Amino acid sequence: MNPKLVHISAALLMGFVVVLFEFGALSPANAFFGVLAVLVLLTAYKLLKFEGRPLPEAVRTILSRPAGGGGRLIGYFTYIGVTAAGLLVALQAATTI
Repeated sequence: MNPKLVHISAALLMGFVVVLFEFGALSPANAFFGVLAVLVLLTAYKLLKFEGRPLPEAVRTILSRPAGGGGRLIGYFTYIGVTAAGLLVALQAATTI
């Protein structure tokens, strides 16, 4: 699958969930589920690049060496941005549940 398409889709989906939650069109529980779904799918996609490596090494590479998996910096920054937006929504949802 095209990495640009995956990262753009994840960013758009996360942005969609954040906007809907902030404007009150999405309940806190549904927003939390949406955030979790996007993060799980994006993380699974990134972990598939490291299929033959041990899990701790793969996670360390994803978080600390953006170009270590043959990817580009835009994928790294997308992952960090999507995770930060997800954390924001998850914390807000947790305070309202």
